[in-house]
Amino acid sequence: VAESNEQWLADYLLQQSSAAISVPNLDTTTLATAYYFHVWGTYLQNPADAQITADLQQAATLSPNEPLFNQVAPPDVNRIQFGPGETAALLEGDLPAQGSDVYVLSAQAGQNMMVMLTVPDEAARITVQDSAGNYLNGQMASTLWQGTLPESGEYVIRVIGSETAPSAGSGQAVSYRLQVIIPQRISFAPGATSATIEGDVAAYEADDYILAAQEGQTMRVSITSPGANVLLTIVGAD
Repeated sequence: VAESNEQWLADYLLQQSSAAISVPNLDTTTLATAYYFHVWGTYLQNPADAQITADLQQAATLSPNEPLFNQVAPPDVNRIQFGPGETAALLEGDLPAQGSDVYVLSAQAGQNMMVMLTVPDEAARITVQDSAGNYLNGQMASTLWQGTLPESGEYVIRVIGSETAPSAGSGQAVSYRLQVIIPQRISFAPGATSATIEGDVAAYEADDYILAAQEGQTMRVSITSPGANVLLTIVGAD
């Protein structure tokens, strides 16, 4: 489904299937079909919604002899979870020819998130949606998305093969790396002018932090570690 039509299609499927489900005394075959279309509308909106499994089971129960309802299910959803104290996750995948991979993570309102996709020849792009299926900061990013999350809940990241990806039937796949960063916010206590943070980081990995400051202020950041083998970089949020 083209990304420009995805939200429209999700709304249409949910509206039409919900209307059918609410009809009293509907025959079981039609009702099962309505639940199945409701599954796909929900998946397009929020692929991590628990209602997907419930509706799919309902369709299979109503029409047990229909292979479509018993054997076909939405694609798997990959859940992103940060380890204790971690601010980033790095994932690798192989995208089927002009296909898509779906990732879901939970985050809090006001957090800053950055999503970076590394892929050869711009063969894939990313989208970021909230749990209602609304696109954040526009429908399609190229290989970098960043912004402030508007609400607490689940967010959906899709890696989608672009026009330069191998064509369907070629048997080729696109290898990619997806990095998701949600920096830890540094806040000073009332009246304080400094903050100390402790952490640990593995080789070739990074922890990310964010803080608010005013133009003209002077900031000093120092980092200490055994062996002095940790590097520090500072960049503007924009």
